[in-house]
Amino acid sequence: MGRSLRFVVVIILVAVLLRPGPSAKAAMGIPFGADLIAPGSNRWDDVERGLFRRMRGNIARFRIPVGFGGSPSQVEELIDDGARTVILTTEDCDFTPDRTRADLVGRGFYSVVERHPEVQFFIEVSNETNICGMDPYRARFWMLETREELRDLDRPNFGWMASMPTVLRDAEIILSRQDDGAVGDVYDAIAVHHYGDYNVWPLEDHYEWVDVTNLVLTQTSLPLYVTEIGINDPATPKPEKARRILEAVAQMPDRIRGVMVFAITEPQDNRWPQYTVDGAMADVFASRPDAPEDGSRAPLPEPRHAPSSGPPPVQRAPRRTGARP
Repeated sequence: MGRSLRFVVVIILVAVLLRPGPSAKAAMGIPFGADLIAPGSNRWDDVERGLFRRMRGNIARFRIPVGFGGSPSQVEELIDDGARTVILTTEDCDFTPDRTRADLVGRGFYSVVERHPEVQFFIEVSNETNICGMDPYRARFWMLETREELRDLDRPNFGWMASMPTVLRDAEIILSRQDDGAVGDVYDAIAVHHYGDYNVWPLEDHYEWVDVTNLVLTQTSLPLYVTEIGINDPATPKPEKARRILEAVAQMPDRIRGVMVFAITEPQDNRWPQYTVDGAMADVFASRPDAPEDGSRAPLPEPRHAPSSGPPPVQRAPRRTGARP
């Protein structure tokens, strides 16, 4: 073997050995946290907030419609507990400009965005629109209209996230390019959900979650956030589910920028017992290599003062063709 050939072989072997594997991605710090769906309960401090801190989350999904009972002060508490990305989610199928502004601005959540430039916020528009029976053409229309009408709320630390339905046909319509443009042109990120009977990456192909995710990856260049992830099988122990979810996160494409477990909720909420996070799951999540050092094992921090500089600004998309100035 000649000297030049040996040199090439050595270079290839070094490249293979240094190539990051699944665990390397986890160590690089993809934001990981939970979807909190019952902040209005009287167990917020010791259950919902306590579990978020115990799992050492650094990204949180928080429902802002009044029916969920959450408050802006609770979002600030999650920030105090380590959340550095916060997804504020609209009503499932009522996200007109007026309703979205009323929930976001009228209820005081936008003031939290203004007070915390060090935190990256997104407004996640819609939630599984096909399940609540919304026509996908109507969903697409209101996604575009609400984005356009609320451009006055744009800030460097505030982005717009379009949430995908659970079926491919509806997602294709919502992301389609038509005479009025495309959702992918004016939104900053896309939200998808990942559920499986036993595993959540690779996604089990008898569900359409995999088709919807692949559609987003191929039809847009936007970052993805998994705003719900869960394993359905009731016989699988909760700690094992947590381990499988962490293994899945380590294998996900680089375009996926954050993952939230479904769900942290009040103890009396028995709608989805196979998914809800308990203490055993939270402890497994806290053991991930990129978990923040603070959280469940540290006292509650003093409220943080906003620093002079925040996260990198969201890259804004241009206005859609024919939009009002």
